[in-house]
Amino acid sequence: GIEIRDRAEIELRGVKVKSGETGVKIEGTRKREFKGIEIESGEISIETEGSEIEIRESVIEGRGRIKGTGSIEIIDSEVGEIKAEGIGRAYVGESRINAEMIEIGDSAELEIRGSEAELEEGIEIAEHGKLMIRGSRIESEGYVVEHKGKEAVKIEGSEASGLEGLMLISGESVIEGSTIEGTKTGIEIRDRAEIELRGVKVKSGETGVKIEGTRKREFKGIEIES
Repeated sequence: GIEIRDRAEIELRGVKVKSGETGVKIEGTRKREFKGIEIESGEISIETEGSEIEIRESVIEGRGRIKGTGSIEIIDSEVGEIKAEGIGRAYVGESRINAEMIEIGDSAELEIRGSEAELEEGIEIAEHGKLMIRGSRIESEGYVVEHKGKEAVKIEGSEASGLEGLMLISGESVIEGSTIEGTKTGIEIRDRAEIELRGVKVKSGETGVKIEGTRKREFKGIEIES
């Protein structure tokens, strides 16, 4: 749809971009701000490798891809899939996410704050990816969060519900003041996973908390309904 190189100056207001592949592709390291735009793409809605991008009051359909050192802030908008890799950073605030899944890999970071998400396959964290969810509601038809990385996942003051709640395979997870709900299992903890639960309510149709391995686990102030 639109390709923006580093030396180009551009203002987008009330613009609709349609593309079979990439909606907006941005190169370079400059900061870009867009407001009131609409992007429809068959594959990647917006792609950046090094730029800082701020998007407000917009509708983005397709996959947002952050590579390299790029960053995207999406505020008061509707957004589709997010894939963060490299050392990219993504922030979604006061927005609505409707997507198949969210992927965080390499050393990328994603923060979701004050938002709602409806996902088919949930959020997947791998390698050194980091995830922070604050004051949000996340719903998934599969796992809400599958953490198989090496870094931290933090969920604070949020609600998460899915067929399966949290699958914590490795890395560190801190869950505080939140409700985790799974139709089958609320939280599944594998042997390599570090986890802290504080003021957490777990709801499940079958198993509340499932723990594998031989390590000692200590939980305080949690509530389990199954």
